[in-house]
Amino acid sequence: MTDQPGPNRFTRLGLAGAILLLAAAAETSGATNYKKWLQQEVVWIISKAEEEAFLALKDRASRDRFIEEFWRRRDPTPGTERNEYKEEHYRRLLFANKMFREGVPGWKTDRGRVYILHGQPDSESFFRSRSAISATREIPSTARSPNTILWSYHNNPNARYYKGEIRLVFQPNSGMNRQAFVLSESKTAQDRAEQMSRQFFPASDSNWFEADIRYRLVMAGPPAIINAMGAELPNSGLGEFSRYLDDLLRSPGELLEERERELARRQAIRQELAEVSAEVAFEPLEVGLSSQAFWRGNNEWWLPIQITVPAREPAEAVDVYAALIDAEGKLFDEFVDSLDPEAGGGQRAEGFEYRNSFTLPSGEFLLRVVARGQESRATGVQQQQIRLADATPEKLRMDTLLVTNRVSLLPEEQAAGTASVGAGVVFDRTHLLPSRSDRFQPDNYLFLYSQVWLPAGSESATINVNFILDGEIVRRTDPRKVKIAGTCLAEYGSAFPLEDLQPGSYTVHLQAIDPVSRSYAIQRASFRIEDR
Repeated sequence: MTDQPGPNRFTRLGLAGAILLLAAAAETSGATNYKKWLQQEVVWIISKAEEEAFLALKDRASRDRFIEEFWRRRDPTPGTERNEYKEEHYRRLLFANKMFREGVPGWKTDRGRVYILHGQPDSESFFRSRSAISATREIPSTARSPNTILWSYHNNPNARYYKGEIRLVFQPNSGMNRQAFVLSESKTAQDRAEQMSRQFFPASDSNWFEADIRYRLVMAGPPAIINAMGAELPNSGLGEFSRYLDDLLRSPGELLEERERELARRQAIRQELAEVSAEVAFEPLEVGLSSQAFWRGNNEWWLPIQITVPAREPAEAVDVYAALIDAEGKLFDEFVDSLDPEAGGGQRAEGFEYRNSFTLPSGEFLLRVVARGQESRATGVQQQQIRLADATPEKLRMDTLLVTNRVSLLPEEQAAGTASVGAGVVFDRTHLLPSRSDRFQPDNYLFLYSQVWLPAGSESATINVNFILDGEIVRRTDPRKVKIAGTCLAEYGSAFPLEDLQPGSYTVHLQAIDPVSRSYAIQRASFRIEDR
């Protein structure tokens, strides 16, 4: 049996609540109880760095300035007298303390913490037990206490792991009988709730008349995991519980600091580009940059890059400079080259297309490219963040997809034990280089290559390939198993004739599925088949 609360359940504080809210605001504006402020009022929303900074302060004046700045940083309308964030936080705190008392203050309870962080759920349901007071007489439903409370949030915009609907099941921590969950979205959700109930030993309905009922939080997870083709993948099970919980209970202070770091990074990039433009003081030149990364073993990656410069009138030669800068800001590697239209260096009708590559270790790098016309001095700058990690992933990961027709067969003695040759990679005695363009002729063979990183405990993955034209799948391959070729690394490579495909712009879609971790990864690439 379920009870649906009325729309005013979360707004019942009325005039008394407003008075208490004003009292709470007045308390924070006067002499502050710093211990209470830190350990009760903002305990769920302060970041670790902010907490450490506050504890390091020695005098009242500096602590007051810290608290003032704490709320100012969170104010959505800093140009006004009101701080809507602060008002809403204390409203939630007051509500939690009033409505979720369970033998401890409401802010300490699971429901109180979730409410303070996320506010009113989009929907709330109560499920009552069928408890009996004797073998022949059941407690009337109107007299029963709820033994399960279900909250649903349609979206968690700050989640790193799962952004869809989240359902939270709150159950008491004492009782004898097994409590069933009631989730209606899909069988996957029901199965997950059943697994959670077995894992966390949910209680049922023996102590409904106790004044101090403690509710315990159980995460039910998303209704289902759907892949790109619409098929429901296997439930990934209990291992994901901590990730959902981490997403749900993240401190807004940590989120604020993440956003500030990202804004600072973007501002630094904008400033750097502005300084380059100011120093050059020539007309801008449009530059395109794309890169791929492939593991070569022994902590070494191969990074092919492609630089495009549109055609200009009159035609002129273009100088190209590319550099890799490591995490400490030091130059790791660089190259300089010239593209001359008279020599045909990488030029097509629409402009230059230049390819080169770097070899680099795992780590974080900034890839910066500058192109400059030799006559006009027009200059363009592009840069990308490169993050290369060869550590064992927690779930399946597929690295960049290489689509090429530049392949050659190596002698057996040269290919034996070779992970790379020159600027390319080797797969099954085949030496691969990036194609000079994404356009192919009908009589070409198209070679697809990708690297798949498997989580610990997995030994193989299944890959299928689809060729898509105008939104329709025109060629589909049977699933193919790939096995580990190196440390947690599997390789996929295959050749496809193009003669039976009509001219047009295609998308090739690779999907890998790991049966152990029940995770999947997808890579896509675009190419064009020219008319004969």
